[in-house]
Amino acid sequence: RVEWHGPLPASEVGEVMRNARFGFFTYPIPFLGKSGIFAAYASHGLAPVTTDENVGTNEDQLHVNSHFLTCGALAGDADKASDVGEKVHAWYAEHRLAVQAQKYMSMLLGNDSLS
Repeated sequence: RVEWHGPLPASEVGEVMRNARFGFFTYPIPFLGKSGIFAAYASHGLAPVTTDENVGTNEDQLHVNSHFLTCGALAGDADKASDVGEKVHAWYAEHRLAVQAQKYMSMLLGNDSLS
């Protein structure tokens, strides 16, 4: 089921995303880890779905059918969304901004024990 919400205040977007299963995106797969939309989906445990069927590798080790789906894969197995949502959420937990900032601070202070 697709539900159109129209423009929403920021305070309501998170609630809508928590109740969704999928999030569609069009972003170059090689740079997927830099996408704010992808990060928003990952942070809420949605299964990100790309409209691009020509997926390749990316710099963040995100894999099709593991961390995101293609429209073709989604059509074949929509039940896979929960597993993909869990995996991408776990990936996000290690790559979110607060974790990255902590790693940079550790490097700048010369303390590699946090990396």
